[in-house]
Amino acid sequence: MFMKHHWYYLFLFLIFVVGIIAIRLVGYSKSLQIAILMLLAFFYITLGILHHATTHTITAKIVIEYIAIATLGIAILVFVLQGI
Repeated sequence: MFMKHHWYYLFLFLIFVVGIIAIRLVGYSKSLQIAILMLLAFFYITLGILHHATTHTITAKIVIEYIAIATLGIAILVFVLQGI
């Protein structure tokens, strides 16, 4: 399965790497870090929906799952960043 969708996974990986680097670079501003997290979540959801739309496997359940995972990721990282 990975080899069939390797471009999707590579692009997703690059988005997250750039996002992590950006969060580290703006370590002085918690609000900027949270804004970057929101942007990462937006790109994660958008890329996932576009990927499933192009492979004709998109359903409402998949869209809700992407939104739920992104929301959970934001919540966890906001709590982690508040502690640092």
